[in-house]
Amino acid sequence: MPTLGSRFFGREHKQTKWRRQCTMLSRRGCGVFVIASMFVSSTLYGHVPHDIIRALGISPEYESDGLVFASADQFGVCILRSTDHGETFSEAHGGLETRAFATGMTFSPNFKNDKVVYLFTDQGYYKSEDRGINWQRQPHLRKQSILSIWLDDNYSATQDAYVLTRSGLYLSKRNGASLETLKTFPAAARIGRLCRRSNSLYVHTAYYDKPPFVNGQEVITYKRGQVHVYDLANGSWASLNSELEDLVVADFDVAANSDHSTMIASSTDGRIMTSNDRGDTWTPTYELKGDFAATVRISPNYGNDGTMIMGTANGYAYKSTDQGASWTLVSNGLNRWIQHKNIHVTQLEFSPSYARDNTIFLGKTEGLFKSTDNAAFWRYVAVWPVHWGFFASIAPDYSTSQNVFLGTYNAGIFKSEDGGNDWLPITEGIELLFANGVLVSPNYDKDKALFVMDIASGVHKSTDGGQSYVQNETLSKLLPDPNQAGKYLPLLYRELAISPNFEHDGLLLLFVLPRYILGGNDTHVFTYSEKTGVAKEVSVGSGTGYITGFAFPPSYPSHNRIFCGSTEGLFASDDSGDTWIQVAGQAIDNVLISPTYATDKTVYAMTRTGKIIYSTDSGNIGSFRALESGLEGRYVYNITVSPNYESDNTLYVCTLGDGVIKTSDGGRTWKEVGLRGRFLYDGLTFSPAYNEDATIFAASLAGIHRSRDRGATWEPVLNRSQYQPRFHDIYMRDPDGKSVTLDWDAFNYNSYRNSDDLALRDQVTKMLPRGHYQMLRHKKATQGVYYKYLVNVPGYDINACFTGTSVDYRCIMGPDLGIVEILLDGESQGTVDLYSPSLRVNVSGFSKQGMKKGFHTFTIRSTGTKNAKSTGTSITLNSIDFDF
Repeated sequence: MPTLGSRFFGREHKQTKWRRQCTMLSRRGCGVFVIASMFVSSTLYGHVPHDIIRALGISPEYESDGLVFASADQFGVCILRSTDHGETFSEAHGGLETRAFATGMTFSPNFKNDKVVYLFTDQGYYKSEDRGINWQRQPHLRKQSILSIWLDDNYSATQDAYVLTRSGLYLSKRNGASLETLKTFPAAARIGRLCRRSNSLYVHTAYYDKPPFVNGQEVITYKRGQVHVYDLANGSWASLNSELEDLVVADFDVAANSDHSTMIASSTDGRIMTSNDRGDTWTPTYELKGDFAATVRISPNYGNDGTMIMGTANGYAYKSTDQGASWTLVSNGLNRWIQHKNIHVTQLEFSPSYARDNTIFLGKTEGLFKSTDNAAFWRYVAVWPVHWGFFASIAPDYSTSQNVFLGTYNAGIFKSEDGGNDWLPITEGIELLFANGVLVSPNYDKDKALFVMDIASGVHKSTDGGQSYVQNETLSKLLPDPNQAGKYLPLLYRELAISPNFEHDGLLLLFVLPRYILGGNDTHVFTYSEKTGVAKEVSVGSGTGYITGFAFPPSYPSHNRIFCGSTEGLFASDDSGDTWIQVAGQAIDNVLISPTYATDKTVYAMTRTGKIIYSTDSGNIGSFRALESGLEGRYVYNITVSPNYESDNTLYVCTLGDGVIKTSDGGRTWKEVGLRGRFLYDGLTFSPAYNEDATIFAASLAGIHRSRDRGATWEPVLNRSQYQPRFHDIYMRDPDGKSVTLDWDAFNYNSYRNSDDLALRDQVTKMLPRGHYQMLRHKKATQGVYYKYLVNVPGYDINACFTGTSVDYRCIMGPDLGIVEILLDGESQGTVDLYSPSLRVNVSGFSKQGMKKGFHTFTIRSTGTKNAKSTGTSITLNSIDFDF
């Protein structure tokens, strides 16, 4: 049945994606881009990757409440909240009413009692009085991009807030009762931060041209960066010493010691400057070559520890413990994505209780990292839960088979055979990088066919309900390489759709683009027939638009019009996709065809601006008009038509702030029906037997939710997920304590990068010399690969961190393997002998259930010993499964 899918308002050029209809699979937001950003003079180059940490907020009561906020730019707006000291995160979108881009958070000075936290965005700011669970939009500056907020020290009495925007500094008095302009800027600031010490409010602003895109890479050129001082006592303005006025100040901080005399500033020419007299004089203390400090911070315990830290434009961290006199590289563990070279640090925040917990958080344009040992090692923190559900698909024979499929962000594909109660991974034999969806054959009850589209390796088909897969070789060789005869370009696979008449026509529609394209216009659409094995390229529009989805009528081919959404508009085909005509001119993010299209001829489309247009004339040219839905003020990104729309007149809308809302009168009145604040990436998926079982599934950051009463109540129904050795959440530590993140490209890094990355050169090449590790393939291994570490001494650790209630170590056993010790939360659980006369794959080497729910560490440690029959002492890792 057709659904209108989710929409996102991200900052990654034009690539907003949708999957709509149970007969269509979309590959969104998971590009495996090889990204290189470099620092040249004061220019920072870099196509923006995923997992960008835009803002961090740490509760003043962090030691006791564990509250951490993160603004992560995976798909535009996403506010994430942790209550376990930043170990796991969940959505915190309740009450958001605009398609805003979060830029920061600030806490009330009396947060312990009033629970007030402010969230600022590029479209105004919000206030929460329940520690960030629900937000209320504030009355002033609603269309302004808010850069920073500082709350008056006596906020409990005054309710005053100083608000820095791109256009100036404002004072919101008495909880928004009035607004006073303190300063306006002659040009729009792009970056800004407020820092209050004593009676001085320090205002840092930086300016640069609007970022253009060159070959798909964003180019940001800093023009000016400066710090002004506002005297809160007399309302006067001043600049810091002229020694800084000649520099482009990238970031600035003031110590929270007793007299607030110590300051640090970084400039885009690589200099680090410090002052010990409130900014009257400045001393250069360090100079970075070919790099600069994008973020600088001073320890909250500076008076005792003299600690400063900086994160650079090239993605490194440095620390000083002697008041800035000398600096040491502290980037151990920051090599999450090896192929993303020179990705800059966006955020650095000390724990308020740093003197006791030694904790620092670091945000990069590739994710969030946390150190609990004074920056000796940084551990990647998955702000996106590993069980984040992207796509939910239901088998057409659900009423009898009870088969449901879920595609996750980074844990593969799952299948339930009991309506969602229990789930098993079904990705054996596919080397999935980002295959976050599954497309179910319309004839699944007969052919048990599934299609899985991996964004990098292409289309895979199963004919046994997901137990095994075969890659479609034809669809991996679509674009010949013009520079190498007989070779083909590597592709990014973005959209896939299957004909409802697949049993007879074998028709697939596919949208791809060359993998080297980062925001370019080299896009390609193909039709493919399983009957003939022929793939044919077809033209949609100018051939340069980005395809956002295909949609077949449920009555296809008796009603044979197919629709295609594109950044160039809405297109239709009446000849099985061979030719396309444009039927609407607005950029389209989604297409939805009415479940009763055969009689009502209704087609819906959502434009890039969030407006819904519709046609009751089969989508013919000139027939589309705007839908007056009564949803103004809601953050709408998905609308779904009930399968029984003809009789129940019901629509479901997914919003970011208000969860799922429902109308049963064609849109005149709406009511909330649950999942408030959830990030429902793919919207709602209805049971084929919806009229009888009233069942709906919704995929979200929390996995997958199920309703059995038409959305009135919801329950989470996915618990299991996996950590795998090629994921960044696992790291290896040698007997000397050096650690390295286990990333699938880490071990091949030096073969194609010439290793000019100091942090990696010491960690990877010295710790695991070439030839001391192997990535091996086996169809029964989890995701088709496993790792073998050729170690012959004790003390090498493979460590995984997780939050859950059970753990299952899935190992490989063989004739040349040794004995490992298992540790859980640092306590030995005994040893496991990995020896086997023949290779055994995906074996449970250790498991434990019934653990207390919370944060745990799991360690596999080499002992350097072996079974007398074994020929070696190597150790292996396939995956680590756990239940939430």
